[in-house]
Amino acid sequence: EPPDEIKLHVVWGKVFVAEWVTPKLVLGYIFRHGFVKNTIIISPEYQQMCHGGERIDQGTNTLGVCNFGGWWQKVVDVAERAVPKGVDYLRVDIFPNDWEPVVNELSVAGYATLLEDWMLAEMMRRVQEGYRWRGARRSEPT
Repeated sequence: EPPDEIKLHVVWGKVFVAEWVTPKLVLGYIFRHGFVKNTIIISPEYQQMCHGGERIDQGTNTLGVCNFGGWWQKVVDVAERAVPKGVDYLRVDIFPNDWEPVVNELSVAGYATLLEDWMLAEMMRRVQEGYRWRGARRSEPT
């Protein structure tokens, strides 16, 4: 059975949204600061770990503590470090890897995804805004 994979959409070096894909094709959307879209279900295994009262951070001794926020920040950090400075868009695919996230793949063709229309529109707006901002900076006197 293939592993869970997190496909993070990174715009100008910052995660915008991630798609959590599981072998059972259950999808979840997680935004940069850890907001999970409430109309979806994250991977059943990880949902049980977090919301079933088990520890998500297996390194803690505290029972019943869900450390999703701390782990998610590690995922965001790994994805953002994987993108070279100045790149407008890159999709970074990450394997959870027993709570030690690792990069699986980098892709420039990530616009063809299962993201909702408003997410794609916002992502494109951010890409275009970045080019406008960079153009304005170049035209400033030095």
